[in-house]
Amino acid sequence: GGTIYYSSSSTQFVVMWSSVKNYSNTNRQTFEIILKNDNTITFQYQTITNDVTTVYGVENQAGSAGRTNSTPANSTAVKFTPTISLCPSPRNVFGPSVNTLKNLSHMSPLL
Repeated sequence: GGTIYYSSSSTQFVVMWSSVKNYSNTNRQTFEIILKNDNTITFQYQTITNDVTTVYGVENQAGSAGRTNSTPANSTAVKFTPTISLCPSPRNVFGPSVNTLKNLSHMSPLL
């Protein structure tokens, strides 16, 4: 159950999972990922349940460097910001800049 939406513009691409079931139970999850043309990636969690330890993050194409964040919580967002431009050099990686935003009353509208 649930629905997956996406939206794109010249500045961002957004994917939203709305009321999708957790793989290990029947709880519903609503969250989204925003990819922006400034190379930032934002994970926003409206409602999420964690029955197991969850880790999420980003890494470079080679899988040799990246950043992770621990278990997400309801009404929170985390923004990953690269320390240097990601294009075109494959050596570029996400650095230590991770912004955690808490107490979001709502997520950005998709449509």
